[in-house]
Amino acid sequence: MKAIIYAPILALVIIGTANAGVLPTAGSNSAKSDATAAAPAQKPTRTSAPTDFYIAAKGGFNSLSGSFSFDSNDPGVGFNGGGSALFGGAVGIDLNSPKVKIEFEVLNVSAKDVKFKDGFGDLMHASVGYTSFMVNAIPYFKINDTLNFNIILGLGGASVNLTDTDEFDLFAIEASGGFAVNLGAGLDIRITDNFSIVPEARFNGIIGSAKIYNAFVHTSPNLFISNVQALIGLKITF
Repeated sequence: MKAIIYAPILALVIIGTANAGVLPTAGSNSAKSDATAAAPAQKPTRTSAPTDFYIAAKGGFNSLSGSFSFDSNDPGVGFNGGGSALFGGAVGIDLNSPKVKIEFEVLNVSAKDVKFKDGFGDLMHASVGYTSFMVNAIPYFKINDTLNFNIILGLGGASVNLTDTDEFDLFAIEASGGFAVNLGAGLDIRITDNFSIVPEARFNGIIGSAKIYNAFVHTSPNLFISNVQALIGLKITF
């Protein structure tokens, strides 16, 4: 009889004891809070900006002028070629961080007849053009999500195409290539994620050598060519 009375009471005690082991106590909650507060905050992982590769086709207008000079005190023989077409292209990488693009560029300026100054207009006739091979460093500033402002700094070389156009001239002319520099500015106008229009205005300078000669005279003056260029580029980024 006593077993029947105490059995339900014993079962309730066992169940209560089990529940007490499962339910969290105030002390355990405090310990967890202290452990959480003591844990150091995790720093966000830094990831470098990806490097983008691009190709660009370029075309535009080139205004050419120059001179032959024998030394620093010689005013030389000047010439003016006026305007002619230019076209070419570039391949490059955009480092993104820092905001700099590095590109290899090839441009060809169509040969055009030039007019010689200082009384040599009737003595020499030639056409002048060139092909430049440049490495351009282009730091840029982001104006907004679709527009960047570019600064163009380039070094390289040029192959000068100078052709004597009158075999009866008193003097014949030849020229070879030399050192070239680029200096300019432009915009990068993003149309889509991968396509941009890139207008540029630049100065291009070339220092080379030339030969002016006839049956009695043979000289090798320095050749200076200065170019003012306006270009439009179409750029595809990968």
